[in-house]
This record gives sequence, structure tokens and C-alpha cells, in this order.
Amino acid sequence: MRFLLLLTLLISPCSFGQDRQGYYITSNKQRVEGYFRNSDANSLKFKLNPIDKYETLDVRDVSEYGVEDAYKFIRRTVKIDKSDNINAKYYSTSKEPKFITETLFLNVLVEGVSASLYSVKSNKSIRYFYTLVDKEQFSQLIYKRYSLPDNIIGTSTLYKRQMYIDLNCNNKPEGYFIKIEYSRDDLTSAIKEFNTCAESNFIEYSNKWR
Repeated sequence: MRFLLLLTLLISPCSFGQDRQGYYITSNKQRVEGYFRNSDANSLKFKLNPIDKYETLDVRDVSEYGVEDAYKFIRRTVKIDKSDNINAKYYSTSKEPKFITETLFLNVLVEGVSASLYSVKSNKSIRYFYTLVDKEQFSQLIYKRYSLPDNIIGTSTLYKRQMYIDLNCNNKPEGYFIKIEYSRDDLTSAIKEFNTCAESNFIEYSNKWR
């Protein structure tokens, strides 16, 4: 198993210039309240009190962290397809995902009773994951570009079929899911609608540092 810690808080392009109240949970489930300032692209800056100096957290001892209603990240071991979706030179010749197992910090976008949505940045691409009620089985929503003969580019949009099967409330037609783009806005809207249809509460995180 490869062990990789991705600080997906870095999805936001800015550096944060003010204190924000937050928390983190240690690997032994201890919750620590304090203040965040993420001033470095590869570290989490944290302090217990406003007058303290920031210290860099050892992310190996962090299982979850959050900042007010803006961010929440959880560390989980998942199967992820990291195929290059940016540079055609490195596209796979197979449309099938090739999963590897990694331990990642997943950015919680929507946390719902019936379904939740997460994202992570890998190989310069954003990958999306979802869970259902038990929150135990993390599945990647598969979107993959691949090479075909004669310089033709193919695109696997398996995520639409996944959603049709697993995230379908009131038997929506397949055409409803075909229209969903592999984007944060579209996927977030679909997950929220699924929870609403299932009469389940949910929280949407803004992912904005105000």
C-alpha cells in the first residue's frame, strides 16, 4: 500500500492572511480546538490561542480537520485512478480505470445523511468521490480521457452510470444523469438534490476563506 498525504486545502489558490477558528482530530481521536493559518503550500499552521505562535502540524497524526463552516477534510484510505486527464501525451490507451490504494485527505464538499461528496487533487486533476449512508465505502466517480488510434481522444464518463445506479431517487431517467458534468457545481447540486429527495439533512462546505 502506498501512503500519501495530500493537503487538499491547497485546492484554494490563495494564502490565508487571517486567523480562522477550527479544529483537528488526532489519530487517537482527540479533538483539539484552535486557529488555522495555512501560509505554506505544504503545511498546516495551527495554534491553540490567538496570542500563541503558529506551529506546523504533523499531518501523520491528523485524521480530520476543519475550519468553521468553510472547510472539512478527512483522511481515508481509498482506491483512486490517477490517470492523466490533462496532457494527451500521457493518456492511457485503456478506458478502464487503473486503481491504486492511497491514504489521502479528502475535501468534504457535501456531507449528507444519505450521500456525501468529496474531492481530491491528483495529477493536476480534481477527482471526486462519494459515499452512501454507511460512509464506509468510498467510491471514485470515474471520468477518464484515453488515447485511441489515429490521435483520437476518447472519454469515459462512467460516473454518470454510477450516479444513475447509486444516487437515483424516485427513479430519475438516465437522461437526467447524462446531463451532469464532471464539475464541482454539477456534482454538488446532484448530491444535494439526492439528499433532499431522500428527506435527509446535509451540510455544504463553502471552501472559501473569508
